Amino acid sequence: MYSYIASRFRNFNLDKVEVIDDNIIFHISSIVYTATCTKCGTESNNIHQEFIKTIFDLSYQGKSVQVVFNQRKFKCKNPYCPQNHFMEELNFVDGKRPYSSYIIDKIMKNKDKTVRTISNIIDEQEKVKISKTTINQIINEHIDDIKYAELKVVKQDKSQLEKNIDEKIDCIDEIRYSSADFIIDEVDNKYSIIDNITNSFKDISNYPTTYPYSLFITAGLTSRIKRLTASSSMPFAITLKSSINKIGYNILKQRADGTYFSNGAFRDYILNTEEEKLQEGFKAFNHNILRNNHIKPTVHIIDASKIIVNMFNPNYENSSCIVDEEGKRIKGYKLTAMYGIYEDMLVHESSQIDTLKTHDLIPGKRLVSSYPNFQENDIILIDRGYTSFDWFYELKEKKIYIVTPAKKDSEILRNALSLVGVKILDIIKGDSKEVIREKESAKESNIKWFPHPNKKRKDQEFTTVKNIRMYESVKSNSRSLEVNAVVIRFKKEIKEADDSDTFTHYYEDDNYYYAVIYTTDLFKQGKEIIELYEKRMKIEEQFKQLKSNWDLCKLTSTKYKFIIFQLLTTITALGIVQLFTTLESGKQFKNCSLQTITKKLDVDKKYIKTDLIVSSKDVFASYKLSEAFEMIMNKNKKVQQDFIKHLRIAEGNGY
Repeated sequence: MYSYIASRFRNFNLDKVEVIDDNIIFHISSIVYTATCTKCGTESNNIHQEFIKTIFDLSYQGKSVQVVFNQRKFKCKNPYCPQNHFMEELNFVDGKRPYSSYIIDKIMKNKDKTVRTISNIIDEQEKVKISKTTINQIINEHIDDIKYAELKVVKQDKSQLEKNIDEKIDCIDEIRYSSADFIIDEVDNKYSIIDNITNSFKDISNYPTTYPYSLFITAGLTSRIKRLTASSSMPFAITLKSSINKIGYNILKQRADGTYFSNGAFRDYILNTEEEKLQEGFKAFNHNILRNNHIKPTVHIIDASKIIVNMFNPNYENSSCIVDEEGKRIKGYKLTAMYGIYEDMLVHESSQIDTLKTHDLIPGKRLVSSYPNFQENDIILIDRGYTSFDWFYELKEKKIYIVTPAKKDSEILRNALSLVGVKILDIIKGDSKEVIREKESAKESNIKWFPHPNKKRKDQEFTTVKNIRMYESVKSNSRSLEVNAVVIRFKKEIKEADDSDTFTHYYEDDNYYYAVIYTTDLFKQGKEIIELYEKRMKIEEQFKQLKSNWDLCKLTSTKYKFIIFQLLTTITALGIVQLFTTLESGKQFKNCSLQTITKKLDVDKKYIKTDLIVSSKDVFASYKLSEAFEMIMNKNKKVQQDFIKHLRIAEGNGY
């Protein structure tokens, strides 16, 4: 009950509640001792008179509601003000009528219906009897109110605005940048984030809503950068008025709690959007951001990460169970991501959410097939879980090449090792297959080994094996691929002395551990193959950052559609922050965590700024504070007073 009063009657306390049959009477009192003059905008604390006022409000728990409070008349402190006294303006009061503004809102929302129908709606749903004549008068009085007009402040025109405000100023809003707002605004100015959202998500849902879909997507991305994970906090995340205007939504439609849409409206939108369409929207957004800004990575990385949920909670939709590497049963989802390497950093290219049981290869192939920005001679770095002869063959036909480690029991591993003089046992692991080789094993003395190019792996050596033939099957007429491989070895005694090394071996003999990495690009050789594959570690660092700094695994819903939305907005938001670090204003934050970036931005005064958005009729313009005051100084006194009045209202609303 107290939260009900706090949400509807801001700055009022609940003093007493009376329940008489089917009627509830709330007695409330103001906790604010000042009011702003409606004429000149001067703040006053001189109360001239108080009146007890009773109004009807929307029903509460099926009972009719009356609200009793003191409405006050203040004396204006400005000696030059044309009015000596003024009534305080309350957002829930509609002039002298005994009805709250919320009832007026409901009447105007149904203004296209007949007066009789509206009267019945208010009577049956809100337990308030209003005559048809009164309803007709209310509609006529408010029909031209900008609050109820279907106005969209979408046109930015400074010269037209400065003409319009000679007649009337509709609204002034302050834009105070938080660190997250600054990041979003900077990236949007360079990479057109909001325009790309509008274009990418326009066809994913047929759900009829009065809110623009781009408002929900932008709020989702903003909430992740502000580290707000719950869907209920999303409406409070989007506070940047310039973003609201770029979306094309009317900034005057701000709700009483400071938000621009309700959590219920967002939930309805997601629940009425197909899961696959939602994923396609995020893929299109990431594709378009890169393509429209001519960001063309030539090296791509694909990997997957497990999103683990409570094993004993049966409510997680579309989750599944597997046995992990340690033999433990786990339950959850799989996030597969593709990144490109651009200016020596990762840029997010595409993502896919699946149930945990899904084989890595399926979403990996889906991401590649749906990505429109591949070019000839691009390289894809993958783990051995994505090994597929058919897929590698198909990619090579398109002149797209892979770099991947050989599996432990694979013939490519046996062939490569035998060609560098390693004695291959008939059985490495499990049942052996027929091994097809074009030449006998080389002698150890003929092979030249080179130091590993990574100085951290100074005890490792490598050598190159060219043009190994990889067959589809053991049949003589099967398809084949030629690959170049690099064999890496590590002495056993050194390995035992230093267990901290991350070297992963797939074969061993009496003296060494071995691993093989190969590529379908025959122009790549040993050192280049190693240096390429080591870049794949960047995506593992990315997933670690998502889980530790971005709360990736802290799911706030058990419904699959909301899980998809949370995971995809999180990974996409990290991509936006990484784009920020490519800008002049963000390059100093390259390789920094989100917390470090926001902390440094918050303490650096040059990033803390306040701008004004002024709107009139169907246009708006943004100004720096100095520009706004310089512009208004050239206007007449009436416009100046109107400007100050709206500016005080903006300050009073907490901006």
